[in-house]
Amino acid sequence: MKHPAAALLILLSGPVMAETTLILPAGAELHLDVSTLTKLEEESSADRYRYVATSLWGDQRFNLSVHVEPIDCKYGKSLKQVSRCFVERLDSLPGVIKEADDMDCRRNRCDILYVTNVKLDQGMVRQLHFNGLFVYRGGWVDVHLTALNPTADDSNVFAKFATKLKLVGPN
Repeated sequence: MKHPAAALLILLSGPVMAETTLILPAGAELHLDVSTLTKLEEESSADRYRYVATSLWGDQRFNLSVHVEPIDCKYGKSLKQVSRCFVERLDSLPGVIKEADDMDCRRNRCDILYVTNVKLDQGMVRQLHFNGLFVYRGGWVDVHLTALNPTADDSNVFAKFATKLKLVGPN
């Protein structure tokens, strides 16, 4: 009887962080800690990669996507140039709260944190977004974590996610 109670306590306690490694094109490894997620899709080719997952608890509040694509940026192929192209596209999307966006390129990646308000059938939905952008081997990697209707505790999940996120492999 003790084991089912312990399992229920773990499920009700919120997101559990778990280390995950994704193998990207050209043998690079993406290391990240994520909430317990269920993989929905994973596709890979010579220069592209796509991974999509969602959380099992809280009616799929947390969603993760990872995309690797060739760089298509009018400013160039450096990390800061690719991030500039990303932010310009982001600024054109409806529902992005401009005052709530923040970009940090101090590591070997650029982290972009922003909030959106989107009108859906069930009303307005607020989303917290984190994008970690990397550049390697002529391509760029976009790691995108979202939380629907974020709570104050979600900031801890996002902070831990950002701390553990790293790309290892060929440059």
